[in-house]
Amino acid sequence: MRPVDKGAVQGPFTDHRQARDLLIDQLGDYCCYCERPCDPDVEHVEPKGLPQYTYRTLDWDNFLLDCSVCNRQKWDDDPRVLLHYFPHEVNTAYAFRYDEASNEVVSNFNVSTHPNEHGAAERTIASLIDLNRRLDSDGRPDRRWKKRREAWQAARKARQRHLSNLPISQKDIESIRALALATGFFSIWLTVFQDQPAVCLDLIQAFPGTRQACFDLATGLPVPDIHL
Repeated sequence: MRPVDKGAVQGPFTDHRQARDLLIDQLGDYCCYCERPCDPDVEHVEPKGLPQYTYRTLDWDNFLLDCSVCNRQKWDDDPRVLLHYFPHEVNTAYAFRYDEASNEVVSNFNVSTHPNEHGAAERTIASLIDLNRRLDSDGRPDRRWKKRREAWQAARKARQRHLSNLPISQKDIESIRALALATGFFSIWLTVFQDQPAVCLDLIQAFPGTRQACFDLATGLPVPDIHL
């Protein structure tokens, strides 16, 4: 899950939808949870439908962007009852790992040595947005699952194509960047090219609003610290 920076506080707003274009300008047309390209909506981290969070309905700090599927999954569940990890609050690039074989997003923490962190990561994936759901309530393939698999395939093909003639040139990097931005799923591209620092650093800079403090700017890999 790409860690993001929304920039300076914006507002005041009389309707939360007024923040949409500002958020897209800062973060791009991507869901902050599943990372797929979309026509995003303004997401309330603390749901506006719960009485205890009504006062945050127009609060810039309470806004993210999400797709329609993640929005329906999260709905009005209270994310503050137990600890969850949000991409504008912690280093989610370190909290989560993307597994190609299973096409799942998993906790990067060992449950035996980091039970609290593991629990928070697992709750975010499963109970908050059900990110690894394969079928929707009507038995159709979950769009997030399908597009995530397609992103793996696109990134792997790009890697094979560009590594066939090492070293990677600036033209190669620009081509990878363009395909990654169109495909979405920043974390998958970063995983596939994790041994190519030049590509990773370019992607970190190319995806709008990526929180660069969460990455080692020599290797392009996530900094092993959740609290960034």
